[in-house]
Amino acid sequence: MQENNNHLAAVTAFQHAAEKIAFYQKFLQENGVEASSIKTYEDFVERVPVIRKEVVFSGENSLVDICALGEVEGFVSAIVSSGTSGHFSYGLLTADDVKQQRVMVDLMMNQFFGASERPPIIINMLPMGVSFASSFPVIPTSVRSDIVLKLIKTFRSQVAQIILITDPHFFKKVIDEGKDQGLDWSDVPISVVIGGAWFPDSLVTYLQTSLQGGQGRYREVNQLFTTMGMTEIGLNLMAGTPDLIDLRHKIQQQPDALRQLFGLAENSACPELCYYMSPFVHIEINSDEPGGRGEIILTQLDTEAKTTLVRYATGDIGQFMTSEQLAPFVPNLPSLPYPIVALWGRREEIELTPLSIPDIKEGLYKDPKLASSITGHFKLVDGKIRVQLRPGLTPFVIDNVLPIELVPYLEFTTNLELSYEHKWKHT
Repeated sequence: MQENNNHLAAVTAFQHAAEKIAFYQKFLQENGVEASSIKTYEDFVERVPVIRKEVVFSGENSLVDICALGEVEGFVSAIVSSGTSGHFSYGLLTADDVKQQRVMVDLMMNQFFGASERPPIIINMLPMGVSFASSFPVIPTSVRSDIVLKLIKTFRSQVAQIILITDPHFFKKVIDEGKDQGLDWSDVPISVVIGGAWFPDSLVTYLQTSLQGGQGRYREVNQLFTTMGMTEIGLNLMAGTPDLIDLRHKIQQQPDALRQLFGLAENSACPELCYYMSPFVHIEINSDEPGGRGEIILTQLDTEAKTTLVRYATGDIGQFMTSEQLAPFVPNLPSLPYPIVALWGRREEIELTPLSIPDIKEGLYKDPKLASSITGHFKLVDGKIRVQLRPGLTPFVIDNVLPIELVPYLEFTTNLELSYEHKWKHT
């Protein structure tokens, strides 16, 4: 029933955009689509064209063109992209959007972290001033690891728990610098939500073990959660909870599971597993490949928003999964509360040969010594993987199946320090 309701909402969102958004009207006309002919979900999937960032956020479309009825006034904030893809994009927030965001963040805090019983402070470590609202205290630091560590040391004994919202690579920097300073992470009441870039199971293992003081991956405290969002759509469209993170780890350790579930060879990177749980977004997988793998397509369902993006191509590759598919590889698999999407990463990174970016990432963090010595940034140059060492470290001999060359920190970036404000490109 919920799926049918979502299907109806997707058709309604299409009709809303076709009626009220100027650039979308032009887009449909250029693609020969008559809005009145889209009456069912089957019509929607078969005949409504997919749209991409470079079309929506081109220089030809102004704010007036993108906003419903051309009404730009009334927004109170905006979320902007890093522009790494070469196409800058943004999302506008009205006062009602901010209220809705606050409700959703608070719901997540209570559902995942028991915030009503253990009130947290939330440290927003996201780059570029990306903000969000909550009824609980939110402290924005951007990518200043020194400030983050001082805040953790200041509040660790004053609050029931600390929750960090951050990028996985920046969190690794904070973890490593905290260990350098003698911080016992297992002694801090802390949980972390990471997102913004695709990351492998091996990095999760490294971060989780570090967070728990080397005492194992999955204690009931100091947990890792994951999130997948988009600037233009919303900051939390899918979420990975500890049960899914554990499930992914078990699959990563089983060559048969990698092969049968995803068609992957041994030592390949298992996709991220996330619950699809946003009531405001409809998700499709645009696929004709075996196993249903394909590009993730999103439709915003909230017709009260400033703009409505319909069948919006994300550039990310995904695959719907079921409990029945996963159960043979995970004994006593509990009932899973939401639909699951396996996130493979960006198409251009997955299809890179002979080594994909996800497979390289998986290989980099398997050795704890190597993982603790690198920033995680790397470049593919002439068949070698040039990997950046942390500041102050010099190259050492490593035993790794990957063709790795360790590069001192400043030499890697031609004497420019590594930026955590941008998503990293590896080619």
